[in-house]
Amino acid sequence: FDPEGRDRGIWRQRVTPAPSDRSGDSYLNIPIELELKPGRYAVRVGVEREGGAAGSVYAHLDVPDFRSAPIALSGIVISANSGSSRSVEDPKSWTTQRTFKATDAVDAAIHVYQKAGGNLPVTLTTHIRDARGELVSSLSRTISHDEFASGGAVTHRLSLPLKDSAPGWYLVTLEANSSGAPAIARHFSFEIR
Repeated sequence: FDPEGRDRGIWRQRVTPAPSDRSGDSYLNIPIELELKPGRYAVRVGVEREGGAAGSVYAHLDVPDFRSAPIALSGIVISANSGSSRSVEDPKSWTTQRTFKATDAVDAAIHVYQKAGGNLPVTLTTHIRDARGELVSSLSRTISHDEFASGGAVTHRLSLPLKDSAPGWYLVTLEANSSGAPAIARHFSFEIR
């Protein structure tokens, strides 16, 4: 739905859930590609099970105008590989799961965009804070304007430090800064069990 409540499309798919994992939990990851113009949207996802059980959830989605913003960030993709060799580039490894074991290999990826003709470096800073708000990790990367020349976007990858962290919840903040442009950020949380 767009901000005025107009329906912008419907997508339906029939799926068969995979068997539950060792914990007894069962979940599905179903990547859906939505082609949307820049703007704000509300996305409704509904599920109906044979036998009548049903549920739905709404999520708000902000599609940046990558062509006119001085800098922009995509959403964050999380890849969880429990003993698999798949990488964050493989959509089959993407997950909405946010609870992991310390032995899991979990990576995140985000695209950093710069407006055509932009010639300033972008500093991307990653902060990881624990549930008390204390800084656990902080990394910075400067992306030169030359790196954007081959298409206007640079992919930043991050491996989450699960094995070196205590059990609990964490907040990851990825913030992009460039001279003359407002800072922008994306956030996600995860739990280590």
